[in-house]
Amino acid sequence: KKAGTVLLFLSTLIWAVHAKSPVEVMLPVDSVPPAFIESYDTLPGLYAYGIRKFNNFSFIDRTSGKKIQYKPNENLNLGFGFNYRWLGLGVAFNSGKINNDDHIYGNTRSLDLQIDMYPAAWMINTYLQFYKGYYWSNPTEYFPEWSTGDSLQVRSDIRTRTFGTSGVYLFNHERFSYKAPYVFTEIQKKSAGSLLAGASLSIYRIRGDASLIPSALMHEYPNAGELAGVNTSLLSAMGGYSYTLVFYDNFYANLTLLLGLNYQSAHMRNFDDQKTLANRSLAFDGTARFAIGYNHPWYYLGFTGYLNNFTVRNIQSADLLYGLGKFRFVIGFRLKAPKINQQLDKTIDYLNSKNPIYKE
Repeated sequence: KKAGTVLLFLSTLIWAVHAKSPVEVMLPVDSVPPAFIESYDTLPGLYAYGIRKFNNFSFIDRTSGKKIQYKPNENLNLGFGFNYRWLGLGVAFNSGKINNDDHIYGNTRSLDLQIDMYPAAWMINTYLQFYKGYYWSNPTEYFPEWSTGDSLQVRSDIRTRTFGTSGVYLFNHERFSYKAPYVFTEIQKKSAGSLLAGASLSIYRIRGDASLIPSALMHEYPNAGELAGVNTSLLSAMGGYSYTLVFYDNFYANLTLLLGLNYQSAHMRNFDDQKTLANRSLAFDGTARFAIGYNHPWYYLGFTGYLNNFTVRNIQSADLLYGLGKFRFVIGFRLKAPKINQQLDKTIDYLNSKNPIYKE
């Protein structure tokens, strides 16, 4: 609900301002003012950040509309990182003093790797996720008197594997910077937006040692009693729009929306990991990103969010809704230090020399 409220607010704000000033993004390419984007990628950027990632799935009854939602025990991780030219690295750690609710929601073990690359006209995202340990997050939808501490809600046996990659082209990359609100190696000086188009591939696997349907709900899902696993793969074509509103010189707000049509293949598995049913269909998926913050030539801070979800149709008389995302808060500054620049340039030049496809 909170994420939906933030997206609705940003969407309304951006639409209102964009409607009053369409001339800025309608200028011909040859007359683009250089002030639209300023690059700071040759100044080393150091930052601290907090990040919270999630990887959820739900079974939605196609008749009643009720759902069984599973969530990992999400942790807030704290870390630091740096950016320089095309090189960036961030490392975050789990603090047990902050994340001390395993006795309620169980222990989730995870490996979550994500790579974001932003060549001049592209957004490229690749992720690989392994999660083990989920909890049934909404038993009160079926049992209003359910106690949060009941152990039946914890499913330490459920594990997921997810791989995804996507490439999105920015048609207005001469005026519009995606790096500015999300990587902080550039500054968007004037409000601008861009149409987007691209494609994605997602592969998702769920496994459990027992039925993925809670034993207390077997009567609600009679066709899914032996459902112990799901394999899905989706190939999607997508399009959308991204807009960054710049106000009071250095404040900004970005909203990015992508809608995709995917071809999906799903295989259900039983307790012996044998395929019991397969289906193929077309469905929609959606991705949203938002950012708000302050970007000054010497320092910056921002809050960003990434939300992606898709629906796999007709999994034993239910639909499987899968969602992943992350929320991140960043505060950082840029260094004007020639000696550090020289050392970083040597490192990057060395890496470029080892890259067989790099050309001077």
